[in-house]
This record gives sequence, C-alpha cells and structure tokens, in this order.
Amino acid sequence: MNVLKNLSLSLYSFGYGFGFIQDPDHEAKNFQNMTIETLIDIAKKFDLGGIEVPIDKCFPFPDNGDLENLLDKLLDIDKKLIFALENFSYSYISSLLPIIRKYSIPFIRIKVSSFYGGNRFEEDKYKYDLEKFQFELGKVKPILDGIDCKLLIENHQDVTTKDITDLIHQFDASFLGVNWDIGNSYPSGDTVSKFFEKTKDYIGNVHLKDYIITESDLGFKMHRCSLGQGVVDFKQTIAKILSQNKDMPLTIELGAWINREAKINNQNFWNYTNGVSKSDIEVFKEEIRNISTKNGQILSEWERRESPEKIASTEKEQVFDSIKFIKEMLQSYEQ
Repeated sequence: MNVLKNLSLSLYSFGYGFGFIQDPDHEAKNFQNMTIETLIDIAKKFDLGGIEVPIDKCFPFPDNGDLENLLDKLLDIDKKLIFALENFSYSYISSLLPIIRKYSIPFIRIKVSSFYGGNRFEEDKYKYDLEKFQFELGKVKPILDGIDCKLLIENHQDVTTKDITDLIHQFDASFLGVNWDIGNSYPSGDTVSKFFEKTKDYIGNVHLKDYIITESDLGFKMHRCSLGQGVVDFKQTIAKILSQNKDMPLTIELGAWINREAKINNQNFWNYTNGVSKSDIEVFKEEIRNISTKNGQILSEWERRESPEKIASTEKEQVFDSIKFIKEMLQSYEQ
C-alpha cells in the first residue's frame, strides 16, 4: 500500500497567500503571491502525490492549452492534479471533455452552493441552488456517459448529508459520489463518525480538515487550525477510510481564516436538516459540548488584523505542520 502517493495538497489551504481573501493593506501584495508553481514546489519538497486546484477559477478557458501544460508538467514529475470546480456547470464540463478523455481524469470535486455554517434556514437561495445543481447534473450526465470520470459532491457547509445521498440515488452511484470534507461533517448536522457511516460506500476523495470548535449562544463556531490541533480524531478516522478503500485519495485542506457559526440551537436549523433523527440530534449536541474548547473567543490572525507578513507566515507554518502530522500518521500504513 503506497498511501503517501495518494496524499495531495489543496490550494485552498493557502486562502490568504493565493488571494482568496482580499487584504486592503498595501503590503499584502508582497505576501499574497502564492501560485500553482509554489504549490507544486511544496508538493515536491514534502514528496506528496499531487495537488488540488480549483480549475475553473485558475483555468477559465481550459481549451487554450494552459491546463494541459500543467497536467503534462505534473506527469513528468510523477504528480497528479485533482480537479475541483467552484461553479458546477454543463458549459464548463463540456469544455473539459477532451482533457478528461486525454488524461483519464478519474473524478472531479464539485459543490452545490457557496454559503457556510450549514444555516440553510437563513439562505433563501438554498432550494434554488439545489434545484439548479440538479438541473445541471441532468444535462451533464449524458455527456459523461461511457467516460470513467465520476463527479464527487463535497459537503461544503451547505447541503445536508441526505441531500447528497438523495442526488446519488437519483442519478446513480456510477456517476455521482462524495467528496468527504471531514471537518465539514459538523455543519451538515452529523458527527464525523455518523457522516462516514451514511456515505462510506460513495466516498471517492477525502479532504483532511480539522477545526477548533467553540460553543456560542446560537450553536457553535468552527475555527481554522493545523491538522491534529482540533476536534478530529485522525487516527481513528483514517483507519476507517483506509479499511473501506486502501487507495483512497486524501487531500490536505485547511479551513478558512474566518470562523463559521452553525446555529444549531435554533430549531429551524434542524427543520432544514432532513435525515437526522431526534436521538441523533441529541447525540450530536452532546458531542459538540464534549469537544468544544472552553477558553473563550478565538480569533485567527486575519480576524485580529495582524500584519500580512504574520498572516502569511502562520498560514505556511500551519500547512507545513499539517503535512508533517499526516505523513507521520500514514507511515504506519506504508509497505
């Protein structure tokens, strides 16, 4: 079993360095200069199997040759590129088809919406986004017919576990699967163990993410941290994942610099979270109480408005610490 070859690093781990969040500080330009080339250098330095990149954001015109040049470069150094999409659409998938065929792309990570915290009752666009996503899936399915490329829906702090599994049942598990973001199990209304239990037969890629969790009056907040510094029991969770599929792709992806709040103390949160029983809700709330940090308000360097140099330095340190933590854990699975 060559587990480390299946370990990749997501560009989203560098939310500050790559400029996913905009810093008005005039010095920020000196530290928000992360590139895909930088990500590749890190993957080489730590002997990772590949990188994950939002290709529609980085390559809006996939037929101009730039994406193929990147894929060729990665092949030359025995690294893979995991395709992630920010905005799922028939038009973009259509433009990708020649590349999917040429490079035998096994899966693409997709997501339904772009709101956070799982507070579906506050989001008027929740049902619209779900319906639009379903409509786009219906158009995409015929063009991927006969192509061995699966679409993997991420639990992105938006839709519920049941929403995802319902779509899989509707469109077929040979076409759709799950991109499991471990840390994001919580805003879906499921514990890590429960989410895995519900979706284990459909998981095709895993985002290794951790959070420090603090209780709030409205529910709980999730705070970015290095892997191993938060609430996720990675030893137990990775053992479950690899027992299900010893070749599971694993991608390190740290959380956002802005804390997210899941308002689980509002009954409407659960009214919009189908598929979680009353007893499971109680188990979930009890786990949140048990794993929550009790040391008060936690703010990231970005939320404290630290200097660009400090934020960028902390970000790099967190990513490097996370890589070392996971690699050490995975060593025991190497043959």
